[in-house]
Amino acid sequence: MRPTIKKMNPWQEDPQLYDLPHFLDLLFLLTPEGRIVTANPMVLSRTGRSHAELEGEPFYRIFPDYQHNDIKKWLENPSGEPVPALYLKLESATGEPLYLHCSQTERTYQQKPHRLIRAIEVTEGLFPDTEKSLAEEMFFKAFHSNPALMAISNFENSQYIDVNESFLKNLGYSRDEIIGHTSSELQLFVDLVQSDKFLKKLRKLSKVRDFEVTVKTRSGEPRYGLFSAETIMLRGQPCLLTIINDITDRKLVEEELEISERRFRELAEMLPLMLFEARLDGTITFTNQFAFKTTRYTPGDVKKGLSFFDLIDKKELPEIRKTLKRIIRRESDENPLECTVIRKDGTEFAAQIFISLIFHENKPAGFRGVLIDITERKKNQEELETEKAYLTELIESAPEAIVLVDNESTILQINSEFERLFGYTRKEAIGKNLDRLVTPGKHLKQAEKITSKIAGGKRIELETKRVRKDGSLVDVSILGTPIIVNNTQIGVLGIYRDITQRKKAETVQRMVNTISKAVITTKNLEELFVVIKKELSKLMDTSNFFIALYDKENNSISLPFFRDEKDKFNNIPAGKTITSYVIRTRKSVLLKAADMKKLEEEGKIELVGTNCKVWMGVPLRSKKEVIGIISLQNYQDASAYSREDLDILEFIADQIGIAIEWKKAESELHNSLEKYRAVAETTIAGIGITDADENLTYVNAAFAEMLGYDPTELTGKNLSAITTHEKYQYFREQTTKRVSGLKSQYETTFIRKDGTPVETLVHASPLFDESRHFRKTLAVIIDISRLKETQEELIRAKEIAEEAARAKQQFLSTMSHEIRTPMNAVIGMTHLLLQENPRPDQMENLHSLKFSSENLLVLINDVLDYSKIEAGKIVFEEVDFNLHSLLEGLRQSFVFQASDKNIQIECHIEPDVPKIVIGDPVRLNQVLINLMSNAMKFTEQGKVSLSARVVGSDKKITRIEFSVSDTGIGISPDIIGEIFNSFVQASPDTTRKYGGTGLGLAICKQLLRLKHSDIHVESEPEKGARFYFILAFMNSTLKHITDTDDIGKISYKKLNGKKVLLVEDNEINRLVAFKFLRKWGVEVTEAGNGKEALEHLKKNAFDLVLMDLQMPVMDGYEATRLIRSSMPNGKTIPIVALTASIMNEVQEKILTSGMNDIILKPFNPGELYSKIVKVLET
Repeated sequence: MRPTIKKMNPWQEDPQLYDLPHFLDLLFLLTPEGRIVTANPMVLSRTGRSHAELEGEPFYRIFPDYQHNDIKKWLENPSGEPVPALYLKLESATGEPLYLHCSQTERTYQQKPHRLIRAIEVTEGLFPDTEKSLAEEMFFKAFHSNPALMAISNFENSQYIDVNESFLKNLGYSRDEIIGHTSSELQLFVDLVQSDKFLKKLRKLSKVRDFEVTVKTRSGEPRYGLFSAETIMLRGQPCLLTIINDITDRKLVEEELEISERRFRELAEMLPLMLFEARLDGTITFTNQFAFKTTRYTPGDVKKGLSFFDLIDKKELPEIRKTLKRIIRRESDENPLECTVIRKDGTEFAAQIFISLIFHENKPAGFRGVLIDITERKKNQEELETEKAYLTELIESAPEAIVLVDNESTILQINSEFERLFGYTRKEAIGKNLDRLVTPGKHLKQAEKITSKIAGGKRIELETKRVRKDGSLVDVSILGTPIIVNNTQIGVLGIYRDITQRKKAETVQRMVNTISKAVITTKNLEELFVVIKKELSKLMDTSNFFIALYDKENNSISLPFFRDEKDKFNNIPAGKTITSYVIRTRKSVLLKAADMKKLEEEGKIELVGTNCKVWMGVPLRSKKEVIGIISLQNYQDASAYSREDLDILEFIADQIGIAIEWKKAESELHNSLEKYRAVAETTIAGIGITDADENLTYVNAAFAEMLGYDPTELTGKNLSAITTHEKYQYFREQTTKRVSGLKSQYETTFIRKDGTPVETLVHASPLFDESRHFRKTLAVIIDISRLKETQEELIRAKEIAEEAARAKQQFLSTMSHEIRTPMNAVIGMTHLLLQENPRPDQMENLHSLKFSSENLLVLINDVLDYSKIEAGKIVFEEVDFNLHSLLEGLRQSFVFQASDKNIQIECHIEPDVPKIVIGDPVRLNQVLINLMSNAMKFTEQGKVSLSARVVGSDKKITRIEFSVSDTGIGISPDIIGEIFNSFVQASPDTTRKYGGTGLGLAICKQLLRLKHSDIHVESEPEKGARFYFILAFMNSTLKHITDTDDIGKISYKKLNGKKVLLVEDNEINRLVAFKFLRKWGVEVTEAGNGKEALEHLKKNAFDLVLMDLQMPVMDGYEATRLIRSSMPNGKTIPIVALTASIMNEVQEKILTSGMNDIILKPFNPGELYSKIVKVLET
């Protein structure tokens, strides 16, 4: 099957082939494999074939079979070697034979090598006599009708034998003036040297092609032509056939174009724009210096064939080629084009290209372009689009309902949460008045006043009610802020937060508090149940309400409290009642009539009493056991109770269960008082009662046995008879104090009946009569003789343990120093790299490095803090700090980790949480980092939330609840009580999968206890966890604090020109400190140990010394001592210690050794700067 070759006109597209169609010779353009790409009109005319028949056809197939092998061998001639002519015979359109003299040359087409076959019709000397006359007749017919200037001259004497009409017409001669004369005689050629070169070349090669010459007409006018000649045999004589294609018009145009081109290029070199010209195939023919400078290519690259397409990013190249083809074909004008240009060195920039075509004889011959670097514009445009998208996404993804209104309160935009909260679509809301849309009638005036305030430029915050589309009310907090642009208010931003659940939670909390108080204040369960019903009625209908208690032994249900519109029950068998169903399943239920009917049909329950429309029941629990249920029902309204009501009832039920058990216990306690005497008689501890004069009025058997007496022998004795005089006087002193209600515990010695001493521990309490008058002393006496014997062993064990603790402390201190020292280099270098405008991918890596190294530092601190807590050496500082910045910075530090796990991380700070407070930011951050790290670790999907809210405040303190919640794996109820123990995790599987030391939560709990707080947890397996605690902070009078953590925001001009002596033996740590100091304009002198530091101080004056502690030759302590005692200005020069030790003992030693302050390694650059400024300004 013949391959399809894309149809085109190479004679027009390729400038090298442009003039070939005008030849009277037969021309074929072949692929390297010998297939016909196209043929000129003479081929079509002489052979009678069409383009469709020829294109893709092997060249040899258009000739008779007997010539095929010769043609194939001829076409297979090795490239680069001279190819001899081949004489072939071809049948014409009329059936007559065409005798052809064929030659082949290489031509480039579409940047690929091709073959050009030129077949000249010949007759003389080649073919049998019978064919000569016909061939000669055809030759002269073609000769005289050809539009080119053609002539035949004698090869020997160069005299013209014949010329065609075109030759005579164009040169202005008559036939008689030409025939018999030579071109030299007629002076046809303007350049005789050129004519001689032509003749020499002709004699050497027997043919010449496309030799450009200038000839003169008879009137002397110059004409330009492409001169071709070939020797032929005519009537047995060698002759010269010459053909001149007149290119005068083209030549004149080219000259004009050349002048124009020269002017264009002169102008192009003056413009600060990238200009270029290229052929249709993309080969660049010209470019200005500005383009060379920008693309970093050279004129040499252009000479080597640099293509316009070499400049285009490969990914964009196909589309650029398509667009350029459409422009060349004049199918479209898609200017300008935008693309990515690749420089010679591989760098790239965004560009805009304006393309215009270059025409030759009204045909596209190339194109020129103006190329503009739009990198900055694209960057600005992308940043603007990013900011716009970010703002839109921020508003759309906000958890609060957000609305934008104009100054007339007309809604301009709302987010999805606003749609959800109020029930209006964007189409329904936009264009409406906000106040009239969502404000209940009775609140409308208040809303209009608020709108008026905001219109006046004021920011408002309030809590109120608003109305939804369906008419229901919703509790909301509102934040309204004016939008100011160029000092003009253009509208208002409104933020609505649904606080319905919070309000309901507050009501529930008040209810729980009331019930808890009622447990103490009510006399019995009946009174307690009345209070419970009253409190519940504030949230839901309690018209039909009962509390049932389950008797497991008798499998019966008692109803100590039953209020119902229809029925009345006291005690019922458990059976299959719906109450029993809840107790059996241990699950809360909210059932409609159909649900109850279905359960009955399934045989799970048997309905008792009047049927209701809806029934709700929740188990009452105590110590994980179901002791009964609390239930409500409604006979008229099936929607009287909701799932939310069930949740509230479940929450209250836990408190009620505890309250019932408490009341039961109280009753049982009262009943058990009578049993105490029997207990006293059977207890192993001694019990004795004395009157005000120290006479024993009662002793139990254990106390009598302890002293070797019978109880009757001891009763009535004075304590002086069974103890020493010294101990007896002590008893008298204690009795005197006991009159005022003093309880005491002490060790004393009693004397047994046999005179031997017995060591005891005594717990003594006063006994009063009904009038609160002191009457007697009740003492519980325990024999501790055996304990005394082991006391010395315990003391020795304690000394050993303390020694081990000191060794552990020293080990941890050393390990801390050895780890923190290289950590200083890692964290310091990370800070430096972050300041050097890294690429986005580098920025992400550096943030990850910073985050990981800081986490490692937290782990180190955890271990040391745990040791400090054990040793009771934790110290809390009280400083002003920005709580909001701390929380947001904490959230930001986990952003990259959250992005890697594809989970959402949130930080919610209630509006009333103060920004500046007084407390210990380091310990607060430590606790929150531990909780956030755990949340991130155990969460695979969903989100992690950090929140802060005020739970109480007065003039001096503010109590703030911090909460960290997640949607992770949760915690089993079986282990939840143990997770705060040291080195404990939820399970071995958790440790293997997620890692960790098990110290984090233990440290959190211990730190919070030291601050008189505690940590709480709420969790269910696979439903996430919530950890929360409350801390009290002193209120600050400051309004603003500079955030020293953000190194990019601090102006470091204060240290410019200061002279600092940096003493540090670790080269890397010295380099890190040196780089930061130099960035701040500090003149730094370095020393590798204390001795070198002393030498520098003898020679130069410094504003400050930064002193490492552990160094060879001379350490920091000794160097400081010598500076203070012997150096000029040694007593006043500030010395700041650089140390990796965080042990209190080390830090106390630093300050007592004469140093002014301490900087811990690894140090934060902002902290280093602040410390230096602080010391220098003091």
